[in-house]
Amino acid sequence: TLHETVTQNGLTKTSLIVVGGCLGVEYMRSLLYHPGFSTEFREASE
Repeated sequence: TLHETVTQNGLTKTSLIVVGGCLGVEYMRSLLYHPGFSTEFREASE
């Protein structure tokens, strides 16, 4: 269980537990800074 894992690893303060395949070999690169990506604060330049 999560409780057992935390206890066995001595985690007593704030911890970040990452779930899923985001640390695997294949992933989709973020488009946040891609020139063709617009946000509320920045227009796309492409």
